[in-house]
Amino acid sequence: MKFRKTAAAVASVMALSLVTGCATGGGDQMANTVYRTDRTVQRLERDLGDTVGDLNETVADLKIHIDDADRQMRTLQGMSEENQVKMDRLEQQLAQLTEVVYEEFGRLPPGQAPQWRREDDDDIRVPEEGIRIEQGNDEEPEELAPLDMPTEDETPREDPMTAFRRAQDSFREERFDEALDEFDGFLRRFPDNEHAHRAQFWKAEALFRLEDYDAAIREYERLRENHSQSHLIPHGMYNQAAAHNRLG
Repeated sequence: MKFRKTAAAVASVMALSLVTGCATGGGDQMANTVYRTDRTVQRLERDLGDTVGDLNETVADLKIHIDDADRQMRTLQGMSEENQVKMDRLEQQLAQLTEVVYEEFGRLPPGQAPQWRREDDDDIRVPEEGIRIEQGNDEEPEELAPLDMPTEDETPREDPMTAFRRAQDSFREERFDEALDEFDGFLRRFPDNEHAHRAQFWKAEALFRLEDYDAAIREYERLRENHSQSHLIPHGMYNQAAAHNRLG
């Protein structure tokens, strides 16, 4: 737009010079000046058109590069989370192996308190007169109260790590609707778990993949509000900006 205004200004100046010099230069000089002015304006418009076209192509190329970088960032985030899950599994396996090794050598792992042991049979002394059995009366024995059985609401709770891994598997297999429900259920059942901030991040990611960008933006914001110390906040802010970009 600035170039077009400049071209128009040049044309105006040259036209003004034509008017002031027409009395002294004659008709032929005026015609030549008008012709040169018109050619100059046409050349400027052509050059400006080429420049605008180049700028549009540059902007389109930048958008393609930004989209590629966005996809690569999401791939890296997925790999990072998968590696974290594998590390958690290895830590659990190492802890179990440590217990087995210490138990094999009859020692307690560091930090574990000893358990009470039963006395040996040799330490149990029986009175010399033997064990006396009291004779009971003829009354019927008192009926024992039934044991309390667990109700449906008291069923054992699922292990948090198992629930988190199941949701991760659903996301990795691109079953985003199931992953969304599973991450949401994890947050409702285990809001204070150490993996709650990761579940919050991947819940927002599932919404992003489902193209529900408004909801994804809100969930990324909850990550910042409810888990201010999470290392995933920078990734969440980046993806939140990407969601705003998708909304225009």
